[in-house]
Amino acid sequence: MDYFVTDEKDRRSQTAAPPPGSMSLGYHNGASSSSTLADGGNADRYGFYSNPNSHTPSMHEGSIDPIVPIKSSKASATFMQTSADTVVERGHKQGAGSDLELARRIAAIDANAPRDAPDGEQLHSTLHSPYVRKQLAELKVHRPYFLWTVTFAQVVLMIVELIVNLQRTGSLIETNPFNYMIGPSSGIIIHTGGRFTPCIRPNTGYDKPGMIFACPAGVPGTPQRQGGSTIQVCTLDQLCGMGGLNGQPPNQWYRFIVPIFLHGGLVHLAMNLVFQCKTGFQMEQDFGWWRMALIYMISGVGGFIFGGNYSGMSPSVGCSGALFGLIACLLIDLMQNWRLVKNPGWELAKLIFLILVSFLLGTLPYLDNFAHIGGFFCGFLAGLIFMPTIYYTKTDKIVKITLQAIAVPLLIGVFALMITGFYNVSNSCPWCKYLTCIPGMPWCEQKWNQTLAYVP
Repeated sequence: MDYFVTDEKDRRSQTAAPPPGSMSLGYHNGASSSSTLADGGNADRYGFYSNPNSHTPSMHEGSIDPIVPIKSSKASATFMQTSADTVVERGHKQGAGSDLELARRIAAIDANAPRDAPDGEQLHSTLHSPYVRKQLAELKVHRPYFLWTVTFAQVVLMIVELIVNLQRTGSLIETNPFNYMIGPSSGIIIHTGGRFTPCIRPNTGYDKPGMIFACPAGVPGTPQRQGGSTIQVCTLDQLCGMGGLNGQPPNQWYRFIVPIFLHGGLVHLAMNLVFQCKTGFQMEQDFGWWRMALIYMISGVGGFIFGGNYSGMSPSVGCSGALFGLIACLLIDLMQNWRLVKNPGWELAKLIFLILVSFLLGTLPYLDNFAHIGGFFCGFLAGLIFMPTIYYTKTDKIVKITLQAIAVPLLIGVFALMITGFYNVSNSCPWCKYLTCIPGMPWCEQKWNQTLAYVP
């Protein structure tokens, strides 16, 4: 976790209280701290041990209660950031692994971390354990290189989608039917790599030889006279794009990966980046880039495979499945540190509220709640395997390593079942559509019954 001692000296400076909503659930956005770091780094750290001045919870956000309010003593060192008088800081790569540096930090904890909080509350005895303090002192802070790169790619590709839509339809966004996400047409989403089942597997009814369809808006086709008018028609090969099918059965498996970097519109992108930038970046600072990359991609790909089993012919894009995997990691963090969190039941309630709100948003166009479900469970298993953790006792270490060992075959088995199910065309779940759209919404027919118009 993210707390250990650093020399504070005269670095304390008063800062303004954070604006409402600057706290991402589980991870701290830090504006409530009254200290800055000597290296100019960010003092923002783990949220279950932080106090964001009781912010009002909103989507992907929430207030976190401190474990105990502890003040630093005599400008020496701070142990945890829990109020405007304390700051959490993690180990830095430079010198963090040296024996001398490690000894200095542990000695600072012994000398300066007060045993009694000012209000009489006791610091949890676990945090005084030399076994725990050594692990805390060895923690490093990482730069979020992976999510920086992913976020940049997602923004660039959103711009590309809009430009392509403008070039092919004369409008930046789809207006008929209106794209409520303020983005391109479904044809552009399919053509640029969205998950679209007929392009990934055979036997969907759309891959019969000689079949042609009325091209969705934005997909270049061939003019054909139809009932006194001229329409654009295209084959499945033309519709799928991405190099085409080249006369082979549909097998564009990479459509489980590419959609993570695409979005259905500016609103869709903005909603995802709020959580990704405020919470995901903080998590990568703790996890490191390769752990974050594995959890993020396993969750995103797993979400799209699971969603492909139930989401019919609707195209699907977005990194929501990957972000649900990160939410699952927040749940793991809370569970593994339950005894150290003040009011853990309240923190769990806020996390559940966050999940429910996110599922509600999944009923909007181009969003796939099945991808959210798949991403959450794949992210939970991936988090057990790859998340860094603190072992509080020898028994705790055995339990966590055992869970890690169990999660590996479970994750492999889940992927095997999802892939097998996807290519099993007999899968049917008539009622599942109600998980993707609330009946009565104007876009439900678009999500439930989107089909390609066959041209005889």
